[in-house]
Amino acid sequence: MRTTFPKAKPTIVKYRDFSKYDSEAFGIDLDTRMKNHSVVDYDTFDTIYLQTLEKHAPQKSKVIRANSKPYVTKEMRKAMMLRTQLRNKMHLSPEYRAAYKRQKNFCNRLYKRERIKYYENLNLKNITDNRKFWKTVKPFFGDKGASTNKIVLVENDQIINDDKEVAQKFNDYFDNAVKSLGISDNKILLEEPEQSLGKVLDAINMHKTHPSIIKIKEKVIIDKEFSFTPVSLQDIRTELKALNTKKAAPFMGISAKQLKDVMYIIDKPLLDIWNIEILGKKKYPSKLKLADVSPIHKKLQTVLKENYRPISILPVVTKIFERIMDKQTNEYIIKYLSDYLCGYRKDYNPQYALLVMIERWKKAWDKGKIAAGLLMDYPRLLTQ
Repeated sequence: MRTTFPKAKPTIVKYRDFSKYDSEAFGIDLDTRMKNHSVVDYDTFDTIYLQTLEKHAPQKSKVIRANSKPYVTKEMRKAMMLRTQLRNKMHLSPEYRAAYKRQKNFCNRLYKRERIKYYENLNLKNITDNRKFWKTVKPFFGDKGASTNKIVLVENDQIINDDKEVAQKFNDYFDNAVKSLGISDNKILLEEPEQSLGKVLDAINMHKTHPSIIKIKEKVIIDKEFSFTPVSLQDIRTELKALNTKKAAPFMGISAKQLKDVMYIIDKPLLDIWNIEILGKKKYPSKLKLADVSPIHKKLQTVLKENYRPISILPVVTKIFERIMDKQTNEYIIKYLSDYLCGYRKDYNPQYALLVMIERWKKAWDKGKIAAGLLMDYPRLLTQ
């Protein structure tokens, strides 16, 4: 328990300063700017929104010292800074040496006092709650947890610790992840259309002779083609209310909390973006396709890029349009799906599929028949 760890270097963090932020004033300013511009595309909406937010909650940067304990107060930090200054000057005269000793003793007393005060006022719910226990207790086990955000890779016997080089290595690896699987080309998918009709229609024509598509057409009769439809102002507000404010947003981007604060101001521009830009012009905004990608360690050694998986954080507005698309596609396709198809469907889960199989097996046994199951990926698991 007394093992020491190397102290991590201070880091510079960029953030938005909400100390003087007023949601009402922000909403009035944003409403004025939105009315002065004809907002029918997302690029204009994003620019106006972020410019207004920059005025009310400007970007700032601060230096964060590593390995700070939760009981280290502002008074303690100032006392330790003065102690360091006196220690650097104590060789100049006996007065500085005596002042350094007094300040050192004061820091020790202050340290003990603040620790006792912290533990006496500790919220017991943070200890008895399993979710909050480790978050509360972990800082007291050592300093190694403060440097876990730093990713170091090893490739070709070379240590890579520069953030830009590490980011580039992950970018190249994730970008070529599918190509590295060694999947053979499908001749059906490589057929080039004679005349392009658009990416979606080209994809439909490209796959129309695929065996799976042919089989589906034999079993399913499509009464009408699917197309996305315009939505109302109430639909946009419903999706805005459903946003989870605890979910992460892209760095310095639009957050769910601010969107919900000005919901009745930005609902009309978002409605125009869906009905005019996406449906009318058949163009999905490029900015809504961009995401912050974070490498998350998943297994084994942390120095190998193959042991990480990418987590993408998409813009919050994307979630609104995704849910609209999801509702409309589900409403159309639900009548064509089998009752026994449980994957990726609302109100269906693996337990439902398992119950169906067990009941069918029991009925077969009751009738003196044989029940069997075909596990498609079981042989592959045996070979691993």
